[in-house]
Amino acid sequence: MSTAHDLITRIATDADFREGLEKLPANDRAGYLESNGFSGITKDQVLQAIEPAISKLSPADLAAGNPAMASSTTTATTVTTVTASASAAVAAA
Repeated sequence: MSTAHDLITRIATDADFREGLEKLPANDRAGYLESNGFSGITKDQVLQAIEPAISKLSPADLAAGNPAMASSTTTATTVTTVTASASAAVAAA
C-alpha cells in the first residue's frame, strides 16, 4: 500500500497524475486514488508528510512534474501547491 509520502511525491513529480486528479469532481477522487494505489490515506497523514516528502525531492524531480515548480517558484510555493492538491484529494476520499 502506498503512503502519504508516496502520494505527495507522485503529485509533485507526475503532471499527468496530478492533472487527472485535479480535473475530477471531489466525489470521484477517491476512486482515482484507489485505482492508482492510494487508498486509505487521510488528510492528517498528508499534512504530516508534506514537508519531509517535498524536502527529499530534487529540482529535477520537481521539474519532471512541473517545470515552473523547479525554475521560478520557491519551495514554499511548491509545498503550498502540492499540499492543496493532496489535501483536497484525500479530503474527498
